[in-house]
Amino acid sequence: MLDRTGSYLRGRGLFSLAEPLFLRALHMREQLLGDAHPDVASSLNGLALLYNEQGRYAEAEPLYRRAIAIGEKTLGPAHPDLATWLNNLAHLSFRQGRYEEAEQLFLRALHMHEQLLGDAHSDVASSLQGLATLYLEQGKTTEAEPLFLRTLGIWEAQQGPEHPLVAHSLHNLASLYWGQGKYAQAEPLFWRALRIWEEHVGPEYHNAAFPLLGLAGVAGAAGNYEEAERLARQALRIWEEQLGPKHPDVAYGLWGLALISARQGRASQAEALFARALSLREQHLGEMHVRTAQVLHDFAGFQHGQGRVREAAVLYQRALTTRERILGPENPLTLDTRTRLLAVLAALDQRLERAPTEGESGSRVSS
Repeated sequence: MLDRTGSYLRGRGLFSLAEPLFLRALHMREQLLGDAHPDVASSLNGLALLYNEQGRYAEAEPLYRRAIAIGEKTLGPAHPDLATWLNNLAHLSFRQGRYEEAEQLFLRALHMHEQLLGDAHSDVASSLQGLATLYLEQGKTTEAEPLFLRTLGIWEAQQGPEHPLVAHSLHNLASLYWGQGKYAQAEPLFWRALRIWEEHVGPEYHNAAFPLLGLAGVAGAAGNYEEAERLARQALRIWEEQLGPKHPDVAYGLWGLALISARQGRASQAEALFARALSLREQHLGEMHVRTAQVLHDFAGFQHGQGRVREAAVLYQRALTTRERILGPENPLTLDTRTRLLAVLAALDQRLERAPTEGESGSRVSS
């Protein structure tokens, strides 16, 4: 009962109310059942999910791993609960930028879910969505799209078209289309995801901020910067109020608003927002993370647009180093950063060639 109530509160973003319930449930089960019972593993997983959503990754990971170890020992190598715990650890590894480990965990969980539950179970959809999101962040849109579509089909059939899980799937598919420049396909999906979350969870639910930011991107691409700014500010406000100003997800809002501010010509505001977004990404994810590289890449583009080619070159180089190491030298995102870096370096070389030497400068002054 405590775990169920904690899960209900966590699902609505009421983290401070959920945590003591999860802790109490875990303590009671350990006292009554011992440290290695499957019900203890279930409580560990619930508490880890809470910490994961709060961005407390270092606290969540050992709980997930302990739950999995208990599950493997007491439930055997193939059990639906074990598959779910593996899937949750995969999400954590993904958020931390450990993509190879995340993919292996997602695939293991997916195979287990399909073998135990069939191809059309909601838990299968959960593993599919995690794997698709991982591929999307790596720029592998061809691999991601069919997985998102399969996920959406399963959740609509199993949970109904208005379920919050459907909203997750709609948002992710919309994000894929937005990244491909298919704004006409992305926009209705963002709106549908937003409506589901607002109606079934509440307008201030923290996940509702994601489609708001997506819609801001669509509006910005259409040149409707006032609407884009309004939507982006609304998303940022929800994240800051519901999760706190230092939560990892706040960086999404800062980054999105920075891009819009740059397009509006508000250079000082854009620079401050990029800097805050970068600081949050580095703080929570580290310098060698794809999401950190995305902010670096876009910050570099802003600096280049301001004529600050040296600053742009430094930022592009940092983004390139990360993308080459994590995504590989031939990944489309890596190639994009490399192309832009080369263009900036060429501009810098031209500027240096045009600049007078120190001696020439002195002779011109004296004449």
